[in-house]
Amino acid sequence: MPGYRFCRTDDLPLLVEACRRCGEPPFAGGEPLTAQLLNRWMREWRLWCSSCMVAFEDDVPVGVLLATKASEASSILWIAVHPEHRRRGHARHMLRSLQQKLAILGPPRIYAEVPSRHDAGRRLFETVGFQLLAELSDYVVRASRDTPGLEAMATGVTPAELLEAGVRLGGHSPAPRAWWRREDTVERAAPRLEGLAVACGDRLEAWLLMERLERPGGTARAPAAGCAGDEDAARLLGLLLRHAAYRSGGTLELPRLRAGELPPQALETARAQVSASYLLLAAEARRASS
Repeated sequence: MPGYRFCRTDDLPLLVEACRRCGEPPFAGGEPLTAQLLNRWMREWRLWCSSCMVAFEDDVPVGVLLATKASEASSILWIAVHPEHRRRGHARHMLRSLQQKLAILGPPRIYAEVPSRHDAGRRLFETVGFQLLAELSDYVVRASRDTPGLEAMATGVTPAELLEAGVRLGGHSPAPRAWWRREDTVERAAPRLEGLAVACGDRLEAWLLMERLERPGGTARAPAAGCAGDEDAARLLGLLLRHAAYRSGGTLELPRLRAGELPPQALETARAQVSASYLLLAAEARRASS
């Protein structure tokens, strides 16, 4: 018989088991899924155990939903069902259960990010009232040596120093963005981030924050970047992105950018290429129909 359960903080081993059975979340970055990693997501992304749900069949975990919670909105990070137990309504039931719970406890706004090619995933969310809000893209910048002068100009900078300089880590646009690129998410991840910046005189021209790599040659992620408002600063940002990719010894990923988050000149100068695309969906929490 099917069963469903919202989780508690002592259910992390259950969430790990359910995720492993259904396929580990793609945003784990290759790290083995453990209770410690879930704890980190709780700190940095506000993964909220009581907004996470596990689906069972005969007491065996067959589905899982991971969701965050903040005062203004929640975000569904991942929903999955074991291949042998799909098309039985588990995913739809978990989504509707979360909507009903948030309709009572809040917040009423819910976001989800679905790969653009995942037609079945989009249809699933649409059946419970989600609508398209924006398109997001992963950009990749490959290592390049031809960034003349940047090595001398670029200096290390910490998230705290950027904040002291008045930088908005989440940008100035009020438009919703990917959960991982929100200002509060970036600030929570600050201990794991290192920055590069270019300044001319007293003006900060361009900057970025990226996750520290344990060893060179991998893909570094930059959840936040920005520049002053003119074209010259945008081009400097593009060069800084290429320099950061070179320093990492591999590639630099700009995950889930919404159009307009970075100037087109910066992406063009960086020779950034789209590697994946997503749909940012949104819905309002809804009570169970009587």
